[in-house]
Amino acid sequence: MSLTIHNCANMTTVDIRERRRQRILQNAEKRLSTILKGPDGDERRQTPCIDGFTSLNDEGRSNGEAKKHEDIGQEINIPFVKPTYYGFMDQNRFWIMIALGLFFRLAVMFELLNYVFLSFTTIFFSWELLVKISQRTLFSRYPKNDFLVNMLMVTGLNGRLVVWCQFILNLLFEFTMDACVMSLSFICFHLLFITCKYLTESGCCS
Repeated sequence: MSLTIHNCANMTTVDIRERRRQRILQNAEKRLSTILKGPDGDERRQTPCIDGFTSLNDEGRSNGEAKKHEDIGQEINIPFVKPTYYGFMDQNRFWIMIALGLFFRLAVMFELLNYVFLSFTTIFFSWELLVKISQRTLFSRYPKNDFLVNMLMVTGLNGRLVVWCQFILNLLFEFTMDACVMSLSFICFHLLFITCKYLTESGCCS
């Protein structure tokens, strides 16, 4: 009789433990299912992928983000034009500024020019406006989804004002870069001419 009661107690304990384990497993499965479900209620599991390749979920997410940025750019209707700058300045533009610095130094040496910076500013803005107006790219030189446009859009400005601000700020950026290169070229050639003059006079005196 005592053996039967003992066996029943053991069976009851085993049943209780089994039911508790099943309950824990069900709760864990519910939590995992809740975590895997997205905002729309569909379950999203990570798609298996080969090492070195992104999964389909990541690819879909990146495509969705790109489409979202494209839609934002279309809202303000900014034409897309591939930028001509790479690095910090276009290579051809760099050498043009070097040559312009030499030209200004020669003009000063022969007393043909007195105000270098004013002359450079006039030439720069006249050339930029002439090129943009002739090519009809006055407000469409830079891409619609660059950092500057996104920064201006965050401020809450309307589309037309964003285009104007983008044009002015990018033009000022170009002017600053070109002025720095031209000034560096002017100073280098100035030092070169002074050194050559000093060496020439020293050779003549000796």
